[in-house]
Amino acid sequence: MITKNRIEHICREENYQYRKRILTPKATILHMIGAALSREGSFQSSWHNIGQAGQSDILSKARKRLPTKVWNNLNQWIKDAIDKEFGEKAKWRGHRVIGVDGTCVSMSDEIELSERYGKSKSKFGLSRFPIAQMVFAFTLKTRVTVAHQIDAYKLSEQELLRRMYAQMKNGDLIIGDRHFAGANLYVEYRQHGLEFITRTHQCLKIDRLKRVKEYSKKDFIVELPLMPEHRRENKDLPEYVLVRIIEVQAKLRGKKEQFWLITSLLDAKNIPKMTLRIFTKKDGLLRR
Repeated sequence: MITKNRIEHICREENYQYRKRILTPKATILHMIGAALSREGSFQSSWHNIGQAGQSDILSKARKRLPTKVWNNLNQWIKDAIDKEFGEKAKWRGHRVIGVDGTCVSMSDEIELSERYGKSKSKFGLSRFPIAQMVFAFTLKTRVTVAHQIDAYKLSEQELLRRMYAQMKNGDLIIGDRHFAGANLYVEYRQHGLEFITRTHQCLKIDRLKRVKEYSKKDFIVELPLMPEHRRENKDLPEYVLVRIIEVQAKLRGKKEQFWLITSLLDAKNIPKMTLRIFTKKDGLLRR
């Protein structure tokens, strides 16, 4: 997919002018991909994998010459091309299924990085290295990242996800763990045209919820109330959101366990409980 002509076209679109060098934008980009795919994950290994010899510092300098906008444009083109290629085949019951997950990454102990991203706090004090918070959204069918955010460690995963709403499509189905569960978040997802399936929040008392419709003892629709503090912060939020709660079984840490899922897919006729269990088997997001 990533040809010399495509890379040169993107450079022209971004008005990036470069001198004739051994490490052209094409060579630099392909070396970077090679490093990402190599077992070692190093610049030096990317040279070896293609049967060449070179110095990693040369590649590092070549990477720094490439503007961020070229990488972003190339990344967007790849996402659009794969999305177009798979089309409806990548969807589940008309929905593009988007997994969301967060993680952290540590970096070298430099003043600029510490000031930008911060360090984590614990009972033992600050961490030795700066840490960044990261959240990715990716299609479960192709595993291609459709959006990502990286920022200071103190920011929550939910806040980073909010920044990605604009990059998602109407009708996308979000699959997330309990970090992305909560009545206020469910309202936000629906306001942006997104469907969702998450594990129920660990503090949720299911037996206390008002049941609106019951398909079975383990599959029903409830009124999920929003916490008062969320409504004080945003007076436009409703008192509650309608959600469907189902009980499923999956392996957790090697043992079969029963747990609850919560979703905006309310129609049990078109989407029976059994079809939702596929997400506890295909991906580990709902098992955390």
